[in-house]
Formats: sequence, C-alpha cells, structure tokens
Amino acid sequence: MYAREDGIDDYDLEMQGTDSGNLPKRSRFYQAEMDTYALEPGQDPAELLNNTIIFICTFDPFGKGKYRYVFSNRCEEVPELSLGDGTRKIFLNTEGTNSEEVPEELVKFLQYVKNGNGECIKGGQDEYISKLHQHVTAVKRNRETERRYMTVGDLIKIEKKKSVKETSMRMVKLCTTMCANGESELIPKLEDETFLEEML
Repeated sequence: MYAREDGIDDYDLEMQGTDSGNLPKRSRFYQAEMDTYALEPGQDPAELLNNTIIFICTFDPFGKGKYRYVFSNRCEEVPELSLGDGTRKIFLNTEGTNSEEVPEELVKFLQYVKNGNGECIKGGQDEYISKLHQHVTAVKRNRETERRYMTVGDLIKIEKKKSVKETSMRMVKLCTTMCANGESELIPKLEDETFLEEML
C-alpha cells in the first residue's frame, strides 16, 4: 500500500507471510521504485520526498527477536552521522520477544496480525485493537463485502499459497478501507515520522 503524508513523506506498506530470504534486496528495490516514480525527467532530486518501506512479517526476518528493526543510512566511520537522504526501511515482526523496548500498542497490533482476533491480546483488550477487530468483523458480516475483504489472518494464510504480489494487493485494499473509515489508528501511528524517530 502506498501512502503520502502532508506532501513530505511517502510510505510503502508490504505484508510478508513467508520468508523468501530476499527481503533486504526487495526493500532496496521498492525504495528505488518509489524514487523512480516520484520525479519527472529533469526534475531536481532535491524535490524527492522522504520515503519509508514498512514490511509486516509473520516471521523474524533477521533472527534477533526484535518486534521492530529500523534501518537508515549512517556513516560507518561516524555512526552518529546520518546521510540525510530521507530513506528508511522498517521491518515489523510478529514473532518478537522484546516487548519492553517498543510501544505496547505496536506489540498488541502485531499480536493481532499474528492471531487475527481481538481476544488474542496478552494482558487484556486494547481500545485500538478492539476498534480494528470490530471493523474487520463488521466488514466480514456484510455478505457483499465479505468476498472482497479479509482479516489480516486470512491474508496470511492465503499468502502461503499465492504469490506475494497478489496477497499484497489484497492487504492494500484492507488497509485502505480501514484507513478511509478511520477505524485503524495504528497504521497512521506507525507512519508518523516523529513517533518512529522517538523509538530509534
């Protein structure tokens, strides 16, 4: 799913249910693709927007037990020196174990993605997850839209059988609907640069 915030930041949200072993290179490809379409021929590269690729993974892509891995370009010799090119790659992992290092809302969202129901949250219900689950449930009850939209859990199951691209398009439709109806406050929160900078 592609999104733009305040004409400053572009985001690409991808769902990943199987470990193909090529996520780092795929993230590079998606970032390049975003830049390619962002400018017209002859347009100044200084006009490029910041861009962030976000993968929601149902497996640990780096095997370090983190719920969130954030990568940005930094100088190897001077680690506190950022390149400042406005790019970032974020990998969210439903199998994380470091809940004390990330916002509780993120952990609960990733638990919901993993389990696909509002009752699965450890430590009790969460207002945002409850709203998200209510919306997903309402959409599924509507027979007309039930054929077009699925829960995150349904998407994960299907992704194991179908191509990543096809499932990503279904995830885009689901996330777009949730955002359009104002039912999912977690996805915009993940896309908020200030929120993410505080967590780095």
